[in-house]
Amino acid sequence: MQPNTLFNELRSLMFLYLWADLRGVDIGERLREGVFLSLGEIIDLVGFCGRYLADRYSTGLAGQDAGEMIIYCFGARADLVLSEYQSRLAVARKDVRFDGAITQGLFRRSVHTHVNTGRDFQVRHLIVPLYFNPTR
Repeated sequence: MQPNTLFNELRSLMFLYLWADLRGVDIGERLREGVFLSLGEIIDLVGFCGRYLADRYSTGLAGQDAGEMIIYCFGARADLVLSEYQSRLAVARKDVRFDGAITQGLFRRSVHTHVNTGRDFQVRHLIVPLYFNPTR
């Protein structure tokens, strides 16, 4: 494993546990029960991470004016989950403008004004389907 990969994974866990602490969610208990996060919690977590990542960890200057939001989907029909995510994000963040030409598939593109520079910041929202329910 590369050092940057480990750093990125640990940073992702940091955001998960920060979010969980603020929301009173016990991640260990959820894992033991086999029920991780509801759709509403995932959307809330994505918004929480998005605010930090888009506004804090990028300068918004040339070369740092784009990012990607990865959404892990453990339920069936990732396409519907992504559509719901897009709808809720558009309501929660009025400054986010989605590319209207991309309405199918497993990714979306959006633009919002970066808080530090006032320049456009581009985000690709990619959903990763991890649903597994084999049948015989």
